[in-house]
Amino acid sequence: MNFLKLSVTFVKSLSALFVPGKCPKRIDNEKNVAGESLASDSTPSDIIGYLKAQQPHYDLLRFLDAQEVAYTQALSELKEGRKQSHWIWYIFPQQKGLGHSYNSKYYGLDGEGEARAFVEHEILGDRLRECCKALLLHKDKDIKYIMGSGIDVLKLKTSMRLFNKVSPNDVFEEVLDAFFLNHSE
Repeated sequence: MNFLKLSVTFVKSLSALFVPGKCPKRIDNEKNVAGESLASDSTPSDIIGYLKAQQPHYDLLRFLDAQEVAYTQALSELKEGRKQSHWIWYIFPQQKGLGHSYNSKYYGLDGEGEARAFVEHEILGDRLRECCKALLLHKDKDIKYIMGSGIDVLKLKTSMRLFNKVSPNDVFEEVLDAFFLNHSE
């Protein structure tokens, strides 16, 4: 079960314990983002707001929207062994700040937390792994030929390094090992 589903389930189960207007147990030493304590008269919505504030919200919908149109094409190109269209930013996203284009900024991941959320997302994570497996069908080819340009090779490498960091022993490490010597540099 991914973290978001687990959080929602947890919040729903907590909400079921509350009598309207009352929190069944004081939460000592816990403060919300504004620094306010959660007291014994906290309502379920206070608790839910507190829990939401503790978890960063990542806009993964921007990737789902972009992939709705381009994912099938991207996967097809990778399976054929040659990237020909423009989709790298939302198929193999990298950390924000590495590129200067609009797409690099818009689809850049805001650190390891968002990268982890991406890879743990049931659709985005599965698609990312599927695209990596398609790349691995062509281990015998030069990665620059597959990706179409040196800049896209660099984007792929930085993407794989980020995802390998947040999800070690996954297919991302296989991609790095297959196509990038000294990939830890």
